[in-house]
Amino acid sequence: AVTNNLEKIMIPASATVIEEASIYWNYGLAAIEVDGNNKNYISDDGVLYTAQGKLLVSYPPASDRTEYTVMEGCERFGIYSLSQAMGLTELHAGEYLREIGDSALYGSSSLSEIGLPKGLQKINDSAFLFCDALTRVDFSGSSEDWSGIEIGEKNECLTDGSVEIHCAE
Repeated sequence: AVTNNLEKIMIPASATVIEEASIYWNYGLAAIEVDGNNKNYISDDGVLYTAQGKLLVSYPPASDRTEYTVMEGCERFGIYSLSQAMGLTELHAGEYLREIGDSALYGSSSLSEIGLPKGLQKINDSAFLFCDALTRVDFSGSSEDWSGIEIGEKNECLTDGSVEIHCAE
């Protein structure tokens, strides 16, 4: 259900499966906490990850931070995982990120800059759809590496020249 009233979620120790995109419609959500005895999920400063930190499950859309550095070891942004992050202007992904899921950043309309690693292999459909403020991607690889990334549909801002791609090499 769509809601703006839910400000915080506490994931209990007993939670074993949280489907990707299941927290997506909670626009008022500012933090996601996880019981310390949960063996499947962790929270990094209010952001939900799988226990090993390999999958970013959900970033709270109403978080008041403007900049976020993804937890070290994160390999994938889940479906709708950072969508509607209205206040987020800068996002820094670690060197382990390999895939950005469908609609992962959908509607994050304040996001103006993102840092992506050389090892990124795939950006799925609509991952950057309605990221209207995005002007810069800092990519730690070469332009040849960037060209090798599989970029899905509805990510035209990454391919039509409207966003500057700055390659480190």
